[in-house]
Amino acid sequence: MTDEFTTILSLLPRITMEERHQLRTRLAYARTLFSPGTDNGDEALAIRAICQVLASKGIEYPSLPLLSRWPGYSAFCAKVPGVIKFLSGPGKITRSETSALLTFAVELLMEDLQSMNLAIGARNLMNHIHRIPAVVNRCFPGYARSGLLHQMILRRKNRPSPHAAAHTPQCGWTLNPNQSSTPFKTRYRSTKEL
Repeated sequence: MTDEFTTILSLLPRITMEERHQLRTRLAYARTLFSPGTDNGDEALAIRAICQVLASKGIEYPSLPLLSRWPGYSAFCAKVPGVIKFLSGPGKITRSETSALLTFAVELLMEDLQSMNLAIGARNLMNHIHRIPAVVNRCFPGYARSGLLHQMILRRKNRPSPHAAAHTPQCGWTLNPNQSSTPFKTRYRSTKEL
């Protein structure tokens, strides 16, 4: 291994040779998992959004480091900048707003994949991430280009908790309780209808 591992191991004189070998193996593995640059960038933000959506639906998914070592990861990385550019619309948006937009868009993509009877999983969502602009435009035509999608997400994000007492939505979209298993566009209704 490298000199830094030898230095660390020399500071631990009380461990046996077998324990040193195990420690060296674990340190090498930890180094690959937490190498610099794996936690920043739009790709990591997109993977976190995918994992967040899957977790909210109770679907299991591989760990973030495993997804970043997946063979299709380079193709995924090539698709993400176009998706981010589409979602950001005409203005500048913050990192947390980008995360909220990605999470919303991944939810729409997941519902679209379900409507086509495709398997839902992290790798499949990563394969189809390039379809987010088409899916979002089909549900909300022109919203991303005009900046309305960004405004809708901001209002959704800043809305008080639906569990708060006497909460009445002021704007945005709410879940239609009569249609819980229908596609997104019919499942959500405008609060103007309320």
